[in-house]
Amino acid sequence: MIKRIILALDGSKPSINARDYAIKLAKEHKAHLIAIAVLDTPWLTAAQPEPLGGSAFKIYRDEVVIKEAEGHLRKLLEQFKLKAKQEDIRADAYEYEGFPVSEIERASYEGDIIILGKTTDFHFSLEQDNDLTVRHIARDNPRPVIIVPENFAENDRVIIAYDGSVHASKALHMFLLLGLAKGKEMHVITVKSSEEQAQATLNQAINLSNIYGVKLKPYTIISDDNPAPHILELVSQIDPSLIVMGAFSHNILSEALFGSCTKTLMNKTEVPLFINH
Repeated sequence: MIKRIILALDGSKPSINARDYAIKLAKEHKAHLIAIAVLDTPWLTAAQPEPLGGSAFKIYRDEVVIKEAEGHLRKLLEQFKLKAKQEDIRADAYEYEGFPVSEIERASYEGDIIILGKTTDFHFSLEQDNDLTVRHIARDNPRPVIIVPENFAENDRVIIAYDGSVHASKALHMFLLLGLAKGKEMHVITVKSSEEQAQATLNQAINLSNIYGVKLKPYTIISDDNPAPHILELVSQIDPSLIVMGAFSHNILSEALFGSCTKTLMNKTEVPLFINH
């Protein structure tokens, strides 16, 4: 059961979708939604090459940039509070200062799940949107993350990408514990080198889900290839509203295999990802 959702707000377009996704989820589960916006002063005021006598100009420039960024943050938070009030959900909004990854991680210790956009822009058009913050949060965070893209379908279909690893098992278990499978049409896919391995792996996911009264429709792919293309093929067929999977491994061999699959899905799919490591 979800009690508290942490929403990371920034200046990217996917962040607006993440906001609306989080509000909808909070309303469905009657959860408390906490929105945070981070003023990335370490980046905004970082040392730069400057001409002789340019230090005074840099001080002035830093003050202007910080003031502009603060204005963007206040606007984001006000828009969030207005939207939350319209949807009649319990919500709070806070502004933090520091490294976005660190501040989001700190906030996550007091929540059940983190929701953020697929690409982030904490610098408000001072650099191109990127997913470095998203990758760090997905990889090194105590809570599961839902990564929301710019465009995605809204329906009740969910795909579980399950390889039998510790990370995949934890992701599925947390998804079930949080009650996110309720009322969903659940599909599970596994990619293994033999039918025997595939069936054994699927049985793990099916048996665990059965405990929570959740039925899975299984898909087996017999292959030694990277599972990402096979998962993407199923995604194109089913058009789900969410993909559930484990995140990056800390084991070098697992990182090369399942870690690359996670990265591929993050880069190539326009479906929200539920990731847990």
